Amino acid sequence: MKRVGFFFAGFSAILLGFASQFFSTFFYIFFRKFFNILSLNHDSFNIDTGYIMIMYSVVLIFFMGFIYHHYLGGSFEVPSVSESYNWNIIGCFLLILPATQFIAGLVQIFYNIISPQVVENYEHIINDSGLGDINIVTMQIYAVIFAPLAEELLFRGFALRMFKKSVPFWCANLLQALAFGLYHMNLVQGTYAFALGVLLGYICEGTGSIYFSMIYHIMFNLWGTLITEMATKISILQGFLGLLYVIMLLASPATFLLTKKAICTRRRNLCLQQKLEYHNMI
Repeated sequence: MKRVGFFFAGFSAILLGFASQFFSTFFYIFFRKFFNILSLNHDSFNIDTGYIMIMYSVVLIFFMGFIYHHYLGGSFEVPSVSESYNWNIIGCFLLILPATQFIAGLVQIFYNIISPQVVENYEHIINDSGLGDINIVTMQIYAVIFAPLAEELLFRGFALRMFKKSVPFWCANLLQALAFGLYHMNLVQGTYAFALGVLLGYICEGTGSIYFSMIYHIMFNLWGTLITEMATKISILQGFLGLLYVIMLLASPATFLLTKKAICTRRRNLCLQQKLEYHNMI
């Protein structure tokens, strides 16, 4: 029965995320209205979605961070910046990033071929939220910084660990990625979010640190929001990115092997360090 409970607890991450968004929206609108009344300003006010999403992320970061650290055995120990293998992993992230962005683009092209309406709905969601406009600073800050931190704690910190208590890692990783995809509430984003979630789960589990999946998630969102948006306005940059996507997609098997090797090196060195510390304590 406990395994079944942990299984459903993993999917509760979706509900926790939506509940946090609802709470933050209500809190924001209530206090904006309250201060309008105090200032005797009865005019309607514009809702800044960016502030709401940042607030929602902060709530999740603190709440899920507390659960992750105190109840799920998660560690917030920062990886040493002096260790070369940690920088090797981040370097491998830079090699993988164009390939994963290209795959995300292929997902959109695929849906555009089989069902253009699905892509139109996706584009409406992005434009209405402000994620497609680099001039909306609050939404870009949310997308690049706050969303990756909150979502990593919610899905790789909480959901993955819940699923691992009921099924093997490979299955738990697929389940948390599925929950991550469903959380985005649209077919296009949900499909590539699932693929991204599988990679992030492997990174988090393989490195033993949620910070690495956070770093990759931040880099992925930075590329997808700011760099891609800039490329649509600068034709030379667009051509360069197109060439880079093709090259890195062809080289992706080698880059994934490099990433796996870098992660294995980190795990091996950390095990050696722990053994040395243990023998020094005896």
